[in-house]
Amino acid sequence: MGCRHCAGSRVYMLARGPEDLEALLGMVRSAVAEGAVVCAANAEKPALIDQPAFGELDLSRTWPDVLQYWFECPACAKRFELSIETYHGSGAVWRAAR
Repeated sequence: MGCRHCAGSRVYMLARGPEDLEALLGMVRSAVAEGAVVCAANAEKPALIDQPAFGELDLSRTWPDVLQYWFECPACAKRFELSIETYHGSGAVWRAAR
């Protein structure tokens, strides 16, 4: 359902390469900076061990094989997932959590 606060974040995005990943991270970082979503934990699917905090992601560094982050709209509590798989080169996906 519609929430004006996080409406711009309610898109499904797929990153298939470095340029797409950079654009996707830029979109998520903007949503966090604007307060449309906030970083959140997920008790059912906790953050992966040894992954950097979302704010510390740097495209110029080597990343772990898999990264997973959870976000939440502070107005309506809608949850979002950012999953990044670098090992198989499948890129990343941003989507509303199920």
